[in-house]
Amino acid sequence: MEGLCAPGQEPDVRLHAALVREHWDSRGSAETLIEIISDSGASVERPVTMSSALSVSTTTTARSAALCLYNIDRGSGNVGAAS
Repeated sequence: MEGLCAPGQEPDVRLHAALVREHWDSRGSAETLIEIISDSGASVERPVTMSSALSVSTTTTARSAALCLYNIDRGSGNVGAAS
């Protein structure tokens, strides 16, 4: 899974792999999401707010990554018993 998160993979592949990786490695997942956003030419500051996530408009994948990062930062990502 970490290999699918690595630079060089298609952004959509990296996004979906990061969502799976988030179950056991939220830090590594967050790093991948930040790279996806950055590679698109956008940036967000952490902790990510809803308005800053929605302001990422470079690509659909980057916006999705920003919204996933928002969920990680607010504690409602793919981690823990509720996932």
